[in-house]
Amino acid sequence: FTRADLFLFPSTYDTSGLVVKEAAACRCASALISGCCAAEGVEDGISGILADEESAESFARAIVDAVRTPNLLKTLGKAAEEKVYFSWEDSISVACKRYEKIIENYKK
Repeated sequence: FTRADLFLFPSTYDTSGLVVKEAAACRCASALISGCCAAEGVEDGISGILADEESAESFARAIVDAVRTPNLLKTLGKAAEEKVYFSWEDSISVACKRYEKIIENYKK
């Protein structure tokens, strides 16, 4: 991912893709299908590229448009690192808080 300009992940069947977060950790934005689980947390034109599922041409157009815009991919990659990537420490902290809430609710 560190050598890539953009990670292409046009799947509509995968769940929240760890690969999208791995790419974001390397400042590599992703091109995804809008509304799919893997696109969760990605904002079109801000921290990645989202295309409609209508056709392969739609996905290709979104990629070509991004590539033709000077410095956009670098800007998207930086934003992906800041907004999409979660460190393991952050993920564990969120999970611990969720478990604490579940335990608290169970005790009630």
